[in-house]
Amino acid sequence: MDIRSKLLSAIGFTERAAVPQSLNGTLTALRSNSANVPPISPESAVSLAAVYRSISIIATAMRQLSLTVERGGAQLPAKDIPACIRRPNLHQSRGDFVEQATISLASTGNAYIKVDRFGDSVDALNVLNPWECQAVVNADTGVKTVSYRGKVYQFDEILHVPLFTLPGATNGLGPIQASYMELSTARDVRDFAAGWFRNSGQPAGILSTDQKVNTDDLIAMRNTWNYLDSEGNPLDMSKNPSRIRVFPHGVTYTPILISPREAQWLESQQFNTTQIARIFGIPAPLLLAAVEGNAQTYSNVEQEWIAFTRFTLQSYISKLEDALTMCVPRGQRVKFNVEALLRSDTASRYAAHKTAIEIGLYSPEYAREIEGIPDTAAPTQTNDSKGDE
Repeated sequence: MDIRSKLLSAIGFTERAAVPQSLNGTLTALRSNSANVPPISPESAVSLAAVYRSISIIATAMRQLSLTVERGGAQLPAKDIPACIRRPNLHQSRGDFVEQATISLASTGNAYIKVDRFGDSVDALNVLNPWECQAVVNADTGVKTVSYRGKVYQFDEILHVPLFTLPGATNGLGPIQASYMELSTARDVRDFAAGWFRNSGQPAGILSTDQKVNTDDLIAMRNTWNYLDSEGNPLDMSKNPSRIRVFPHGVTYTPILISPREAQWLESQQFNTTQIARIFGIPAPLLLAAVEGNAQTYSNVEQEWIAFTRFTLQSYISKLEDALTMCVPRGQRVKFNVEALLRSDTASRYAAHKTAIEIGLYSPEYAREIEGIPDTAAPTQTNDSKGDE
């Protein structure tokens, strides 16, 4: 399957028979209007600095989140958390596992997690290459299966985690697949700007004269300017180390000047960066992209970070929480702890912990767990022997 087929497959075009007619028409129109724009692959999209940075920001934020397990609304102590949640497999840490699943979701719109069981318990969880997997829903029974390397797996053997699913579609839709026309434009602008001086054919300047000259004279002047002989071969510059040019017939040279801003299409690239931030749901300041008319202050940057957590990260969080909950015993619920992200600085976090502990909302042990501080770092209490006397 070529990359175009994989991309179309990722947004549900391979299962058109199972899509309602009205939705099918919508998808057909989308493909027809985009026929002249070649799809952009995740590999090509990631070559755009803003796309790479956007995916990196989402994945880095996700891997910082701790995982907890609840039962009946109460959080389980660390020793009772299932082993597959503490460390999903022998080859990856929990952070690496979450990061890999997040990158799969952000780049393809789908993540596939292979579940290895030992008896009734889950022994290991592994994130698979999404390009080697294909989710299929049986039109008659509604049962979802996943095809992986020529073998069909049941839905509890390989968990399919779609990021955003259109009604009637099976496969998830990621930011790259949903916005490939905008990303293709950003790629084309970047490539055009990079090749402007090499491939555009734009001359560096113009030679002109007020004398009457013939074609041979024009060719001779052009060759002289470029240090070429009459046959177009490079001249020996050892006799002219300073590269001084001398012209007859009143010839003058006028350079064609173009500002670096115009040559590099800086406004267009700045707009594309802002557009990519919008596509991935990243606050523009995190991509070092200024939004016109938006003055950045500590207060609104903090609000943007909270909005990023709630409305961008939450898409990834809720999907992975549901998938991981399927791997723990019935009655337990896996949750990501986002408290550390919602509080912007150390002083604010510690003040919130202090208030929560004082009103009995949670314990000091839970506060240390949120901050990733081991119990061994807890202060020890000593009795004042002199006071007792």
